[in-house]
Amino acid sequence: MNTHLRMTRIASAITLGIGTLALLACHTAPVQNPAVGAARAELTALQTDPLLANRAPAAIKDAETAVVAAEKPQKDPAVEAHLAYLASNKVKMARALAASRYSEDQQKTVAAERDQIRLAARTQEADQAKMQTESARLQTENARQQTAAAERNTSYAEQQTTEANARAAALEKELADLNAKKTDRGMVFTLSDVLFATGKSDLKAGATANFDRLADALKKQEDRHITIEGHTDNVGSDELNMALSQRRAEAVKNYLVNRGVAAERISASGKGEAFPVTSNSSAAGRQKNRRVEVIMENPAADSAIQK
Repeated sequence: MNTHLRMTRIASAITLGIGTLALLACHTAPVQNPAVGAARAELTALQTDPLLANRAPAAIKDAETAVVAAEKPQKDPAVEAHLAYLASNKVKMARALAASRYSEDQQKTVAAERDQIRLAARTQEADQAKMQTESARLQTENARQQTAAAERNTSYAEQQTTEANARAAALEKELADLNAKKTDRGMVFTLSDVLFATGKSDLKAGATANFDRLADALKKQEDRHITIEGHTDNVGSDELNMALSQRRAEAVKNYLVNRGVAAERISASGKGEAFPVTSNSSAAGRQKNRRVEVIMENPAADSAIQK
């Protein structure tokens, strides 16, 4: 039993001693100069470069010797720095010499290729001149055709513009007959609250004759968006007025959709009492503020110009 205990203690001591020696070795291992590591990396890259490795063998060998010397531990930092400097310079000189010789070889190859190209170029000159003449003829013919097409397009565009202006003028007159007003947003058609029963959002029967004319006019301008806004006076709560104005705007939208105006062109919103056109202090003023506005917005191009 005592023998086994002694052996265990001896093994532990040996293990501890080995660990201590390893730790001391780690603390005393010299740290390589980064410049030496960089020189070694650059030398390795040169030695493995398929274009340069065999063009300056003596210089590369000298560089290898200098790098090996610089990699040996040195007690004097000045000596270490000097060896690192020499190694780096040797590697750079070896690369420069190899690159110079590679360049010379390339110049010889380029000169030979240049002579071959010149010979081929002389052979091609006549063919190129012929091709250029034919190309010029084709370009002239193409330009003539493009000019003719441009003239036709211009004539067609002028015709389309004239027709569009005529349609716009006719539409503007038609909307003017419906008491629509031209604004920065577009043509605004104002509907008074006489179309609705008091506090209601259902359109009165027999009060929509102008709506039919308005729907027909709106259908003629498929490129224009239509905004419908409901407005109230200040009688009642904000919540009630907002809800009523929204329902009335929706009622007008539904009527126009039923008359054939595309639903995706129309947006409807209630504004409540927030945008009066006159004072709410009198019955006449409140009546003017109770309204639905149908705005046929300007075309996108016109809106961009105004902005």
